[in-house]
Amino acid sequence: MRSACIGWLHTVKAYICKLKILDMDEQIRMQINEIIQKLPENKLKHVLDYILKVEKSTNNQKENSDYLKKIFDEDAELLEKLAQ
Repeated sequence: MRSACIGWLHTVKAYICKLKILDMDEQIRMQINEIIQKLPENKLKHVLDYILKVEKSTNNQKENSDYLKKIFDEDAELLEKLAQ
């Protein structure tokens, strides 16, 4: 019974943390939106270019991470032998 209560408590804590993160994300999005709404039109292109650059960088990092995971998964035995 006690372990069931502890498991439930962990689930509730995880849910609350997730809500806090979502709320924080929403606040950040709102702040960004407010700033963008105030910017003059001649600055919007610069902001868009920067956001696209960040997005591309993030996608590249994910691709690199996925590729590295694939290498580790496929060559685990070889890597283990090399480590010895």
